[in-house]
Amino acid sequence: MQKNKLRWIVVAVLGGMISLSPMVRAADATPETKAEVKTEQKVETKTEAGATTAKPKRVDRLQHLAKALTLTEDQKAKVKTILADQTTKNKELREKNAEKKEIAKLRTETDAKIRGLLTTEQQAKFDKLNARPEAKAHKKKAEKATEKSADKAAE
Repeated sequence: MQKNKLRWIVVAVLGGMISLSPMVRAADATPETKAEVKTEQKVETKTEAGATTAKPKRVDRLQHLAKALTLTEDQKAKVKTILADQTTKNKELREKNAEKKEIAKLRTETDAKIRGLLTTEQQAKFDKLNARPEAKAHKKKAEKATEKSADKAAE
């Protein structure tokens, strides 16, 4: 009887420790550690073809661009300002229930502003980063249609 009680007590204590350990780790995390965890998080999106791709969250866009394009400190500061402005405008558009076209237009304008700050080499990398899966799928469809019409013409 006492062995059963002891077992239940041990199980309860261990269960409590296991369930509380994530909270303890979160409380112990320094701001740098929290930032590192945040940068590692990805958002999965589906392309038209059904494949999933992992993209950095919007909050990480500055860090992602800085790393991918090797931005200077001056460029980082300017890009940060541009992205903050985009975030503000984006929130306003979403509150107004704006159409997707308007939000896409804002993104295009933001990308153009960022692109204007970059060197020629950085611009090429930036263009590769921003290649949308939808655009790639559209391009493939156009190529297939061209091939089909060429095949028909050859027959």
